[in-house]
Amino acid sequence: MMKLAYNLLIQGKPVGAQDGSSPCRSSDGSQGGRVHVFGNATSNAVQGSSFVELEYEFDECAYSVPPSATPEQNYSLTLTGNVKQQGTLAVQPSSTTALLIDSESIRLSGTVYDPPVDYEAQDCGLAVAQQGSRVSGILCGRNAGFTF
Repeated sequence: MMKLAYNLLIQGKPVGAQDGSSPCRSSDGSQGGRVHVFGNATSNAVQGSSFVELEYEFDECAYSVPPSATPEQNYSLTLTGNVKQQGTLAVQPSSTTALLIDSESIRLSGTVYDPPVDYEAQDCGLAVAQQGSRVSGILCGRNAGFTF
C-alpha cells in the first residue's frame, strides 16, 4: 500500500515538502478508503537516490492483489493507521534502498491465503527495515520478512 501511495502521490513531484491524498485502489480497480502522505522528499541524481522522511495516514485503505497460484501470495486487506518511512530509495542500480518503516499502532482486516482465511489484527506495532530487496522486522509482535 505504501509503494502504491508513494508512486501515486510523491514520485515525479518536485523535491521538498510533500502533501497529497488519494482514494485507495485495489488491483481490480475498486476503491476503498483514503491515504494521505506528507513529509519531505529530496533526491540526488548523481547517486540515483531519493531521500524520504514521510508519514502515511491510512484510513480504511483497501488493497488486494491479483489472484496468484501461490496460496500465501493472495490477500485482500484494509489498513488503518499512521506509518512513518525514512531513509533512501534507490532509483538506479548504482544506489541501494535502505528504509526504516514503523508505526506504534495499525489495524489490519480482511482475508489472507487461498482459500481465503479471515484476518484481523488491532493495535499492532510495526518496525521493519528494508535493505536492498530484503524486508525484515516485527509486525503485530511477530517476525516478518520477505524478499522482492
